Amino acid sequence: MTRFILSRPVAAGLLVTGCFQYVPGSYPPAPKPNAEVRVELTGPRDIPMGEFTLNEVTVIEGTVAEATEDTLGIWARWLRPRVGRKYDAAGATFYIPRSDIARVDGWQLAPGRTVLAIGIGAAAGTLFLSLAGLVGASGTGPGTGGDVTTSTVAPR
Repeated sequence: MTRFILSRPVAAGLLVTGCFQYVPGSYPPAPKPNAEVRVELTGPRDIPMGEFTLNEVTVIEGTVAEATEDTLGIWARWLRPRVGRKYDAAGATFYIPRSDIARVDGWQLAPGRTVLAIGIGAAAGTLFLSLAGLVGASGTGPGTGGDVTTSTVAPR
């Protein structure tokens, strides 16, 4: 029961605090297929998005679809222009030549943030349970009625 109660706050804490982060990588070697990456381009690009063109895109975030020594194929999730908010890439695939890639960052678990989130989650769970009276209560203190028995007599 306690493990079930504690597992939800810890899991929520891990998701909310963002225990994952982009870690700088190198290219070459090429990232593995299905790896989550953020690619910083050497210069801004204009990318057609159907009815409009997104100007000065400098960063593409997504999943590696194909990687060779010359080209990186990315199934894009987000496009980030030089100024402003990020845009949904709607699953477009981009093949970027190695010469146009300034940096490739990989999405990895952040050990420091994870330990901090687990510690805070465990402390919050323990505090919650102690306030609820589920931790440290022995049931034999004054006013708990540990040794008292009651009987009722039914009328005849």
